Amino acid sequence: MNKNEIKKAIVDRFGMDTGLNKEYLEMSLTFNEIMESFNSCLNDVIKSRTGFSINGFKLMRMLYAVPNEGLAPSIIADNIGITRASMTKIMDKLEQRGVIERMENPDDKRSSLICLTSAGKKEFSDIFSDYHIAISKQVHKMGMDKVQNSINVLTFMTRNLKEISREI
Repeated sequence: MNKNEIKKAIVDRFGMDTGLNKEYLEMSLTFNEIMESFNSCLNDVIKSRTGFSINGFKLMRMLYAVPNEGLAPSIIADNIGITRASMTKIMDKLEQRGVIERMENPDDKRSSLICLTSAGKKEFSDIFSDYHIAISKQVHKMGMDKVQNSINVLTFMTRNLKEISREI
């Protein structure tokens, strides 16, 4: 069976067994496929270009957004959705590469803040620029109406994900 045949079998079976709307099931499966493909592609690009993990990229993206402040590792870990132990491993690797540095937290001497180094800012800017250009070329093929419609649908779905998780 190919991917589409499997998706159809899942939709048919769950639709039959549960009485759920088949179109909604298909949309849910398609949305999951899109997110998995997007994340896989992003991970491959980031890994091949930089050697960073996707979480290393997300950490650098957060730090890039607050260039002069730095962030507490716990805040970064919570926003990325990883454990603090995983965060420490990622920080150690990025620090060894010279793209982040730990600095003393002026508000709490017992903790540290993480910020990008000059080299980290440059590297992230280059990576993100290349990534954005590649995505923009693909999205441009859709046309602005479809892009805006997609943004609206994804925004709506994102807003409702918390409600979905409470219902399950």
